[in-house]
Amino acid sequence: MERGFFKIKKGVVMKESSFARDLRDRLKGKVHWTRIENLASPGIPDVNFFNGRDIWVELKIIKNKKVSFRPSQVSWARERNNYGGEVYVFARDSNELCIAKITDLTEDLVYNEGGSRLAHIHITNLRKLGVCFVKPFNWNSIIQNVILKLGFNS
Repeated sequence: MERGFFKIKKGVVMKESSFARDLRDRLKGKVHWTRIENLASPGIPDVNFFNGRDIWVELKIIKNKKVSFRPSQVSWARERNNYGGEVYVFARDSNELCIAKITDLTEDLVYNEGGSRLAHIHITNLRKLGVCFVKPFNWNSIIQNVILKLGFNS
């Protein structure tokens, strides 16, 4: 049995750190990977990797059929995009993985829902704007046909 989020049972909340570790292990030798832990500069994505281009990735766990972003994360992605950079979200729950360019999501983000300071996108809209996969995942196909091509088809 594989480790990380593959052992998640119904009702158990997945951790972003497990998601990051599993993704890092799967991409080892294919990209130069750096996990960012930065409290000094809000909004910087969780991961930077290089696959011929500089790609930034915000890792998210899908909760209650929504993906949430802090306003600083959306701002950072927009600013990086203004300079030609690319920032993606990799959103995950126990059965699904979705990948989308954050700047493609901004028109569908809902702010201040229920008094929250976070911006949310419903999984239905994320599926329309990105590419999603359901279990069982064909990781070789996801890596070869999607992840390693990020930045080249956008």
